[in-house]
Amino acid sequence: MFLDFEFDNERASDYGLIVGSFQGDAGMEILSSGSDLALNPTKPSRSDRFLIHHLDYSEPYTYTFQVIKNYCTAKNGDISLSPKEISSIQRWLCRRNSLHKFKIYAEGYNNLYWMGSFYAQQVSLNGKIVGLELTFTADSPYAYSEPISLAFDCKEQTPFEIYNMSDEEGAIHPHMEITFLKESDAPYEFTLSNSLDRRIMKIKGCTQNETITIDGKNLMIQSSNLSHTSLSKDFNYFFPKIINTYHGGKNTFTPNADCNITFTYSPICKVGLP
Repeated sequence: MFLDFEFDNERASDYGLIVGSFQGDAGMEILSSGSDLALNPTKPSRSDRFLIHHLDYSEPYTYTFQVIKNYCTAKNGDISLSPKEISSIQRWLCRRNSLHKFKIYAEGYNNLYWMGSFYAQQVSLNGKIVGLELTFTADSPYAYSEPISLAFDCKEQTPFEIYNMSDEEGAIHPHMEITFLKESDAPYEFTLSNSLDRRIMKIKGCTQNETITIDGKNLMIQSSNLSHTSLSKDFNYFFPKIINTYHGGKNTFTPNADCNITFTYSPICKVGLP
């Protein structure tokens, strides 16, 4: 169980709240842990065995809990919530058009977070609002670790390695910054390959000290060189991926020219809230 949480860089304790329960149940709960897969089986005729053609996540991660006013900090011991307090709390948590980082303060969860938003219902007792029941809905079926940033001083045709530490098989498009160091009298083509998928990113028209920023989440690219106006045509639109398989997540990248590259990504963690 956790007592405090953070959403969009503000904590429940900043609003005088603490996580609690109105039901008093001490029984065991069945918790989602980010591994809820939907199976789509078919059974061939004259066979008793089913074939699994496709596995997918059936729904995003959701979690419901209750918050109450912290009695230790409540004025005159009044644990009811005023309309002004409720308005302030719901303005913080319940946002229709944006997702924000949600994390809890509990042992083992310091580096984990979810992205999502809240839905709130008021809990009434004897004509007073004494708490809120909150349902958090994430934008994915799983949690993430805090971002990892890896910087490399790369040499031409010299491989370097990145390990994808995710619990989930598949690929993550990282945020990247590439600064070209190669001296050249004319713009040149830069390439970056990954041994796991054998795909190559290509960018033409590159110049020394130019920095390319790749937004892997939104699949966008931009240059620090304002004269590189042909970037949209010079890029082959293959966004590099950090890949993970069940047998390992070692990605071996090889650039064709000297450069500095920074990768930033958040590994996937299949864990639920306590």
